[in-house]
Amino acid sequence: MSRTATEKSAPEPWATGPSASASAALSPCSVTSSAIRSTPPPAPSPAASGSPCPRYPHGVALKNIPDPGFSGDDGSADPRLTAALAAWADDRSAEPEVLAALTGARLLVPVVAILGEVEEGPEGLRRDKSSDMAVPTLEAPGGRRALPAFTSLETLARWRPDARPVAVPLRQALEAAAHEKADTLVLDLAGPVPYQLTGSALLALAEGRTSADPLADPAVTEAVRTVLAAEPEVLRAHLAPAADADGMLALSLAPEAPARETAHRVAGALAADEVLRARLVRGLTLALLPPDAKVPGEPLFSR
Repeated sequence: MSRTATEKSAPEPWATGPSASASAALSPCSVTSSAIRSTPPPAPSPAASGSPCPRYPHGVALKNIPDPGFSGDDGSADPRLTAALAAWADDRSAEPEVLAALTGARLLVPVVAILGEVEEGPEGLRRDKSSDMAVPTLEAPGGRRALPAFTSLETLARWRPDARPVAVPLRQALEAAAHEKADTLVLDLAGPVPYQLTGSALLALAEGRTSADPLADPAVTEAVRTVLAAEPEVLRAHLAPAADADGMLALSLAPEAPARETAHRVAGALAADEVLRARLVRGLTLALLPPDAKVPGEPLFSR
């Protein structure tokens, strides 16, 4: 089932009201949504609060939910992650430290109550009949979707004090984002340091890598090697960083090779490769090396 709720504004590009979606009905007094399964913080009992435990249209039998491993968690932020985010706020080149800190961090994914059914009371007044618990997602004008996550109870309360936290490792938060078809994980979107994990950085952490550098991505280097192996005129190739692209591919060609035609074929094959199209944002630039050029370091490809 799906519900829509209007939330507080979020930093760009998440400026529109997010939607709260629940992919499955929940059992009373438990939290289960998408890939996130955990037990919520203690809530007031029905007797104390004056209202019964939420009822869901399609109840799921109560069952034991695995302990996510954060039973002693007091809701504080990981000091290493907090320091990394503060450094990144001052200097965007410090993002590798944020990615490294995120790898082992505990995150809090919010779960919120949304209206399920409404009924009319004896006096003709409308009142809540049922409600659902859902993991909210944020939607941007261009159709992008993001999953919010938080480093601490304090940063969660900045956004929605009524949201219930579900403590998960990064891997589980990324699984939930993928399940909700979100391409971004927005961290602490109400501050003090909002951070968007998206693109190559999100892909790197999802694959267990701590570097978002595409040149350090094994899938990228293997795809480039495959393209070069299919071009007999290429004898050797070096892959290096570039200021205006994801990398520079420097080629050494056979002496009799037609340089322009060979470079054109290689460029076309690189542009058509599905792996490179998916993982490179700015592409690769090509450079042709003189036959006797000495390039430091090991070549990416050698025939």
